[in-house]
Amino acid sequence: MFDSKDYRIMMCAEVKDSDLEVLVHEMGHIQYFMAYSGLPTIFQDGANAGFHEAVGDTVTYGMYPNPSIKTLLRLALAKLPQISFGLIVDLWRWKVFENEEKVGDWNEYWWDLNRDFMGIEPPEGYFSQGLDALGKCKIIRRRLMK
Repeated sequence: MFDSKDYRIMMCAEVKDSDLEVLVHEMGHIQYFMAYSGLPTIFQDGANAGFHEAVGDTVTYGMYPNPSIKTLLRLALAKLPQISFGLIVDLWRWKVFENEEKVGDWNEYWWDLNRDFMGIEPPEGYFSQGLDALGKCKIIRRRLMK
């Protein structure tokens, strides 16, 4: 995705409004990738998890020249869960980068934050020694893969 030559969206879509919104949102991400593709990898993500999403959302909102109240409410309500999730990601990354959590405790801390802020429990039988946060934190994955 970062080779600055080829940008694609792989998506199983149908002809419906919600899939069009997702497509336009993803095109916003691609615009972001294209603008920053020449920078070092560390600078290709936003300052926090919410910034990159805001770029995609801004492009999506532009597809509604005269949105109804119903549309605006639907768009706003869809974003509410992202507020607490963005906080969880930043709190987790902060402690990890500052070495305030032992490596073996990272996953448990991730789920503690999810319980506290979102009321979400890990799935039954989940691999407690795994690292579930890596599925959402690209910058952490890149750092650990080096």
